Amino acid sequence: MMLDAHIHVWQAGDGHPIWIRDKIGALGRTRSLDDFAADAGAAHAILVQAAAAEAETLDLCRLAEASPMVEGVVGWVDLHAPDVAERIDRIAASSMLRGVRLILAFGDAAADVPALALRELARRGLVLDVLATPEQLHRVLRMQDAAPELKIVVNHCGRPRVMCGMDPAWRAAMLELGRSSAAVCKLSGLIERAGIEWDSRSLAPFVAVVLEAFGPSRLAFASNWPMLELVGTHGRWTAALTQILDEEGVDPAGRKAIFGGTCRVAYGIGCPARPGVSE
Repeated sequence: MMLDAHIHVWQAGDGHPIWIRDKIGALGRTRSLDDFAADAGAAHAILVQAAAAEAETLDLCRLAEASPMVEGVVGWVDLHAPDVAERIDRIAASSMLRGVRLILAFGDAAADVPALALRELARRGLVLDVLATPEQLHRVLRMQDAAPELKIVVNHCGRPRVMCGMDPAWRAAMLELGRSSAAVCKLSGLIERAGIEWDSRSLAPFVAVVLEAFGPSRLAFASNWPMLELVGTHGRWTAALTQILDEEGVDPAGRKAIFGGTCRVAYGIGCPARPGVSE
């Protein structure tokens, strides 16, 4: 069963401050799990926050609890809040919560996240998803050093500027992340950065870099649905990635890891309940 490690859903008029939906008119309508299933077939998914609001995270957890296609939720909490431990406990009451996301790429948390907050996540068995630009990837290493036991998942391949060609600085940063941390990388976000004329040839060098940096056991397929609809479809992205992995010589075991196994391990899916959470 394919597991898509990164999708978003929302209801038009739900009141949540989902800036990407409000900024890009083409994303304004309701995006539901039924819509996702129509595009992705039988794939299961991880729901990821789109609003910097605990209320949205609680809504996503309730949705996940009611849907067999959802295997976990990555939510949001203010990691800089003085009562961060209590805030984490509030959203983590649901066993569907698997992690929280830190969005560096769009101005969130200009200061480093307090080590205490990182350790609170790790103590509860929660993952930290990080969305960072190539220039910010060094901060992932600082967070890993501050909380070595914390599981970190880098979103969208570190957001390389695919349309502009290979950036040696991005490549070096990704190789260093793979070498010097235990981070997992979501294999996603490439087509959105490639422009509407993308094809597998334009994506292949970037996939090759993350394969070299992390290997299949630390790469998780993701679509970033519905954002990828701005330049493509779930099926087209999946087919292109499958072709590239074949060309790169990734064996069946590696493809199995990328298309589900890595994600389940990273988020502890199918493992005993998180500390303090009863199933």
